[in-house]
Amino acid sequence: MPKKRIASEPSLPTQVQQMRAHWEVLMQLQPRLQATLPTALAQAREKLRRDNPTAPPESEKVVLFAFYRLAALLRARSEPMTMREVSQVLDMPLSSATRWVDTLVQNGFIERLPDPQDRRVVRITLTAMGKTLHETAVEFFDRGIAEFLSHFDASERAQLLTLLAKSVRILSELHPHSSARSYSELP
Repeated sequence: MPKKRIASEPSLPTQVQQMRAHWEVLMQLQPRLQATLPTALAQAREKLRRDNPTAPPESEKVVLFAFYRLAALLRARSEPMTMREVSQVLDMPLSSATRWVDTLVQNGFIERLPDPQDRRVVRITLTAMGKTLHETAVEFFDRGIAEFLSHFDASERAQLLTLLAKSVRILSELHPHSSARSYSELP
């Protein structure tokens, strides 16, 4: 039996429009948020742009996003990843993952290592520069998140985090083949 809607409660189509409007504003804020990037991240973006002049203008953002995801995984693991694992985790063909890793290796963020048990297998790990860049990114995001959350009281933060966790769980269930961490892995 469907829930009765309270007269003052907006309809789902109205809420969809409101959500889309908020999302569009967030997308418009993106350039302003990027302007606050710490020097190390801005330099990494510039290095990717300079070292890959034929790449599309937005590609360094994609590579940095892939780097952040990959760096977080590599830092959480006790051993380097194989290219097949990278491909699976990034949810992309092996050839595409290899091209991304090539760019990250070329820029000094990732290095390739031979597999001690199988010389046909290549593993990847973060370089010292890659670790530093990832730490800078984590600190930057943590500061931004803390600043954002500081505008809410404790109960609002709890409610926001509960709703965000529920959103992640629902999106994970709607798109089960995604490479995102499962809901059960989240804090």
